[in-house]
Amino acid sequence: MSEGLKNIPKVNKWQLLKWMPAFYKNTLPTVVKFTAKFGDFLNLEFTSKSKMILVNHPIYVQHILKTNQDNYSRKKILGNLEGLLGDGIFASEGKLWEQQHQLIKPALHEKLVKDYFEIIHRETLFLVEEWKLKANQNSLVDVEYDINILMLKILIQTQLCSSFNQDFDKIISNLRVFLSENNPKNFYIHKLKNQFRASLKLKPLQNQKVHIALNNLDDIVRKIRAKAQQNPAHKGLVLDMLENAKNLGLISDKQVMDEIKNFIFAGFDTTASALTWSLYCVTQHIKESNLLRKEVEEVLQGNLPQMEQVAQMPYTKMFLQESMRLYPPVYALLRVSLEDDVINDFFVPRKSWIAINIYSLHRNPKFWENPEVFDPQRFDVQNFKGKAFAYIPFGQGKRACIGKPLAMAELQIILPILLQNFKFDLASAQTPIIRPDIIIKAKNPLLMRLTNNYKN
Repeated sequence: MSEGLKNIPKVNKWQLLKWMPAFYKNTLPTVVKFTAKFGDFLNLEFTSKSKMILVNHPIYVQHILKTNQDNYSRKKILGNLEGLLGDGIFASEGKLWEQQHQLIKPALHEKLVKDYFEIIHRETLFLVEEWKLKANQNSLVDVEYDINILMLKILIQTQLCSSFNQDFDKIISNLRVFLSENNPKNFYIHKLKNQFRASLKLKPLQNQKVHIALNNLDDIVRKIRAKAQQNPAHKGLVLDMLENAKNLGLISDKQVMDEIKNFIFAGFDTTASALTWSLYCVTQHIKESNLLRKEVEEVLQGNLPQMEQVAQMPYTKMFLQESMRLYPPVYALLRVSLEDDVINDFFVPRKSWIAINIYSLHRNPKFWENPEVFDPQRFDVQNFKGKAFAYIPFGQGKRACIGKPLAMAELQIILPILLQNFKFDLASAQTPIIRPDIIIKAKNPLLMRLTNNYKN
């Protein structure tokens, strides 16, 4: 099949070694520089068994995520995540995924957001009260952590069990084990170590931390199900659908467990990351933040946002979209090619590992003018035309994030409430370094100083 086709440009392994310290120290900005120097479709090969194809161009992204998406598997690169996700919707493929998608998608339609307003408002206002106390005491706020707790509460109480109100810290601490141990950098290093051990006929390394975290999360999922069983009226729509499908013999009890863990893994942290880094952008871009606050004040007039008002705040949506361009919650997508393929006349061998680096794609100057400049107007309908595969914070194709409509609605509700109540200032003048877990986090706590009842 490769005859007459082009080989993907290969970066010399000595060049790769030269770049490794920078990759390790500050991964994401280094990838941007690396692709600018070497190109948008690269074969990174240390050895014949240790190679990765780096993708940074919409043409290749569209082929992998849509045109021939069934040839590019994510299940085969899950590593330690497979124990957490099992055969849930995030990990499954083929007919099983189609069945799960059909079962669960109706529960996440944006039209249902109005049914969740009471919980979203309530939990956000609880956080506002906590932050007001800290603001009055002039205490610094770990915005990233508090937002994660908020979004986890909203996820569990809207989709699983509205009366469950415990173990949130424990859920996050155990999930972070999986995120850290399976980020692309650590995953690739672990893969290299086990390949080396295999060459010495040694057993592969097992990760005890991951095993303990999985047991802890299984216990919490059982608690959530038990709580919902005791209080059927409090059962969330997703859990209700899953339990009904199990009772009808359509899915197993294990499948219910897997789906809940998939929801907890993929259903709140990305939205929390988007909101956190949007607040960071609020602190950094005063002109745009003032326009954002002006829209919020004019439309809401001090009231809590309702569904009909979300559509009346287009700049709020564009501000969020631009924040996710510069700080995409999931910074890379990994795939494995199942069969030989051809992308734009380049030969892609079967079993090739593919890394679509969303962070660098969103900064590719071929598709984004002045890519490091924060400009929400990029997402005006006319300006955004033709960029569907240059901007993929929620992925693309049929495996795009199933919760995108709900996530965007939540962001457009919660951000205005926070802006109504606070002015945000970053505690440190230093630019935060991003820790490249599966979902981006600040390397150090993202501390902010809050001021109550801010008015322009």
